[in-house]
Amino acid sequence: SMLKKISKKFHNTNVEVFEGKYLVDYANQRNAQYVLRGMRNSNDFTYENMMMNVNNDLNPDVETIFLVYPKEFAEVSSNLVKGLIGPERWEEAIKQYVPETVYDKILEKYGK
Repeated sequence: SMLKKISKKFHNTNVEVFEGKYLVDYANQRNAQYVLRGMRNSNDFTYENMMMNVNNDLNPDVETIFLVYPKEFAEVSSNLVKGLIGPERWEEAIKQYVPETVYDKILEKYGK
């Protein structure tokens, strides 16, 4: 639900959920030619490169495109944000790392 809300500001963007299919097969079913994958660091690159090769073996008609995160988000992960929750001033600490919609949900769950 948070992704759907955040993605409304982007034109021609859909957030969809699917199960029981490989991503490239689902993309092909939706007539998508590309799968966009984000990378924060070299660990992500290693994993995403492996997945690109597997996806290409499964369906060479769908191409993987890598997107590199801006430096201000390069080391941000859900685990990092979760680890900041709890101590004094945590609300202030996480605000810079997540979109407003996500921040509101986190406050609703853990905060004030």
